[in-house]
Amino acid sequence: MKNISLALNAILTIAVAVLFYLHFSLKSSCDNPGEAEPKKEKQKIDISSLKASRIMYVHFDTLSDKYELQQESVKKLEEKQRSYEAQLASKQKQLEQEFMKAQEDAKYMTDIQRAQIGAELQKKEQELYQLQERYSNSFAEEMSNLDKKIKEEINAFLDEYKQDREIDYILNYAVVLYANDSLDVTNEILEGLNRRYNDQKNKEKEAKK
Repeated sequence: MKNISLALNAILTIAVAVLFYLHFSLKSSCDNPGEAEPKKEKQKIDISSLKASRIMYVHFDTLSDKYELQQESVKKLEEKQRSYEAQLASKQKQLEQEFMKAQEDAKYMTDIQRAQIGAELQKKEQELYQLQERYSNSFAEEMSNLDKKIKEEINAFLDEYKQDREIDYILNYAVVLYANDSLDVTNEILEGLNRRYNDQKNKEKEAKK
């Protein structure tokens, strides 16, 4: 039964890792925006043009942590994780009981019967491994889709925000050495994101009526 326990532990470990990834992926991708893109030739920056530019910054970790879309989505993922855990635990317990019963009844079986029971139990154990793998893949896919959706929503809002306010740059504070507090637009952007998200939810509710 050690192998079956390892199968269950694997999905639990993956599920926890996924939630940590979701929590930090947005921040890390913003902290290292060039990792996913090919290196470009460095261009000289005209300092005089920067002086005339409007530059603001956000605390991206705060933005991602308090964005209601992410908060609610993470809760749903946690609920799904608990459901996966319960299903795997139930199937593991059932298989363990069948193994124990087979061991008790083995002395009353013929060689053919023992071989047949052994093959059936091995098949069920393999099915448990396959179920674990399906859960793992499904969870990872949902996480990836959610991560992509959150990034798209934030980027779309930031694009509108900077155009409406004629802002040239919005930087992540994590990569800024020094900045004046008056340039921090984190709360303003967070309020806008959550307001838009709640408006969308309300429209969806109205459409279902």
